[in-house]
Amino acid sequence: MMLHSFLSKGHSVVVHNTDLSDRDKVLDQLRNYFGYENVVPISNYNTFKLKTLVKDIGKFYGVPFEETNAATRTVEDEVRKATMKHGDDKNLFVLKYEDAIVHSPSFKTFIEKYPQIAESIQVLFKQNRSLGRHAGGVLIADDLPNKMPLITSGGEPQSPWVEGVNYKHLEYIGNFIKYDLLGLETLRLIERSIELIIKKERNERKWFEVELDDGTKRKIFGDQLVVTSNRGNVLARELRSTDDIVSFDVSEM
Repeated sequence: MMLHSFLSKGHSVVVHNTDLSDRDKVLDQLRNYFGYENVVPISNYNTFKLKTLVKDIGKFYGVPFEETNAATRTVEDEVRKATMKHGDDKNLFVLKYEDAIVHSPSFKTFIEKYPQIAESIQVLFKQNRSLGRHAGGVLIADDLPNKMPLITSGGEPQSPWVEGVNYKHLEYIGNFIKYDLLGLETLRLIERSIELIIKKERNERKWFEVELDDGTKRKIFGDQLVVTSNRGNVLARELRSTDDIVSFDVSEM
């Protein structure tokens, strides 16, 4: 389901957003079609966040885990409650050291007891912790290895530049198309529900009556699952080990 395409404001990277039930399967299909190194996931930096940073530094200094856990258990809720206003996007919230000291009594007490942790936080907060992958971002281009120096992570190639919340390198480089392959749990649930219905139906009979788009009905045997809605075909999926065709109205599920 292609949602939209747009030109990033002020830059030349084009973004396509696509919803699907299984991102990895689609990625494999794209690689088979365009070439393995021509379809590359976009890199993303994982940065140090306050709560995990406190636990990591506390462990380094030998602070008992029970103390660091108690100090960070309620800090985010306390800061959210004190700083967020009506209409603020909760997904953009960032837990900051300065806010935690002011609005979380337990966190403030902990830092006063272990001031060396505060010094390390000031240096490491929001610094790069590791190199990961964008949740859905993929680059597709002909002869991509000769257009950018690919890196590998876990044995798979990915872009050397990142595109995410913390950094947006590709927007400034331009000349590439970013595809967001977003795996949605809702689509997986619908797909699984259809599979279970077919399994139940197949146990009860060996043929299926399919209503075609023109209203005619037909008894069909075959090797393909066809899913229809009241607006016509919306999904066709090949089944590997079946000899039946069945039709469902997705709007009634």
